[in-house]
Amino acid sequence: MENKEEIIKWGVVLVLVLIAGYLVYSYSQSFDISKSLREGKKQASYEESLNSLSNSPRVCIVELLDKNEEQRRRNIMNCGVNFASTLPLYGKKLDVYVIENNVCYYTEGEKGVKDCFNEIKDKGCFVIEIKGKGEVETYNNMISIPVGDDFSIDKDCKIFEG
Repeated sequence: MENKEEIIKWGVVLVLVLIAGYLVYSYSQSFDISKSLREGKKQASYEESLNSLSNSPRVCIVELLDKNEEQRRRNIMNCGVNFASTLPLYGKKLDVYVIENNVCYYTEGEKGVKDCFNEIKDKGCFVIEIKGKGEVETYNNMISIPVGDDFSIDKDCKIFEG
């Protein structure tokens, strides 16, 4: 009888260790939303991208805070606010997603980054991605804007003239 109980205990311990290992592995596999946002998108000229933005009824602003120093993180968030209050976006349905440490914060709370990506994809919105480093990238339904350590609303984080 004691031997049977010992086998059951070790069996339960083994199952718990396997579950814990799977959870740790799953959590460590971060989802690259920036890369995924580009999948299936065709690079476009600046004018084509802005035309697509003008014709889109819905815009998703995606702020990528990971791997950025504090000042640049603030600048990315300021840029998001700047875009959200830009006159050409008035009248459009606007959603904002802030990505940090494999968590996606949005209007209704937080969820996993992959879940936010799927939501953005399902909404079919024009994406304005704000990141810390890199070059401006324009696509058929997306624009990616890098923000530096210095930030000026007049010169940085601006895609519309006038």
